[in-house]
Amino acid sequence: RLDAENLGPDHLQTSEAVTRLAEFLRATDRPAKALPLYRRALATIETRLGPKHAACCGARRKLGRCLAALGENEEAARVLKRALDLSLAAFGKDHVEVALVLCQ
Repeated sequence: RLDAENLGPDHLQTSEAVTRLAEFLRATDRPAKALPLYRRALATIETRLGPKHAACCGARRKLGRCLAALGENEEAARVLKRALDLSLAAFGKDHVEVALVLCQ
């Protein structure tokens, strides 16, 4: 909340804080509460940096993992496929981000 108050809701550092909160919620078996936060963080990154920016890869991967935890398998597959495509284009096939997407 402090990041949003100091930097604004659409700042990239606020997006990072929102993602950390979402990760905590998902890790503590509250993926339904995490989902809107993941969506918000990704939307901010896409708006600020563009939907093809490398920063979107991790945000999409985390969103896909949350969707899968909620049983939203079709949407999770679409989101993870996009994360994989972006990761391959941004980093190449031997990058750790590609491996992380493939592990989901």
